[in-house]
Amino acid sequence: MSTAQEFSGRTIEEAIAEGLQALQRERHEVDIEVVQHPRRKFLGRVDAVVSIQPLAEWQEQMEEEAVPQPVVTGQPEPPKAEVLDAPEDEPEPSSPPLDARGREDAVPADTPVPTPAGYEETEQVAVETLTQLLDCMDLSAYTINRSWATDSQDRPILTLHVEGERLGRLIGRHGVTLSSLQSILRLMLGQNLDRRPYVNLDVDGYQQKQQKALTRKALKIAEDVVSRGRPYEMEPLAAVNRRIVHMALQNHPDVYTESEGTGTDRRVVIYLK
Repeated sequence: MSTAQEFSGRTIEEAIAEGLQALQRERHEVDIEVVQHPRRKFLGRVDAVVSIQPLAEWQEQMEEEAVPQPVVTGQPEPPKAEVLDAPEDEPEPSSPPLDARGREDAVPADTPVPTPAGYEETEQVAVETLTQLLDCMDLSAYTINRSWATDSQDRPILTLHVEGERLGRLIGRHGVTLSSLQSILRLMLGQNLDRRPYVNLDVDGYQQKQQKALTRKALKIAEDVVSRGRPYEMEPLAAVNRRIVHMALQNHPDVYTESEGTGTDRRVVIYLK
């Protein structure tokens, strides 16, 4: 697993740029923590110091995630006021993608593509492995759909979509069960395949709804940071949701984001540039 490295600069942005260049990574591919803010001293100044750690494809979902929860029939759904997604029985309104300033008609980050050549076996094994997991959980009334996309570096990303009735127990409170199930699936595929493809798991569109809602929330907070001129500290988020916020604001002209805190208290802070 990758280890964090520290980089310094006159400003936090300079320190981050130095680290990204040294690690040859994009901003959304790393986890950044501010170790020391720049400040003036009597006989000089203290540079900013940041800690940068690349997000390992097979570990970023395991970071601070809870252990898999036991499946309990009738597990309560997350209260509406405490989650960002819409209830399962409420239709999700369609909306165009947003850019860093909240404008519509931006180009989506991921472009749907057919099964990449040479990945047919990967797709088949992923579906079979997920089916085995769901069968072990005594689920029967469900279907598995699949879609491929490419990220900013043209790397294939497979998403498995589980659709059916009464699947709330696969999501769990705040999506913890879904995150844990996805982590288990990835680890199993790492054992069953020679290659390690990046695989996402979604249940009844939960992840898509969560990403849309969290992106909009990040953009709204960014507007507040710009108008008020002071940083905003978000609530603790799982690694996958922190990454959504970082990616939503990575090209914003007026703000930047950092992950701060440790363990389950790790959160995103949005700063004014």
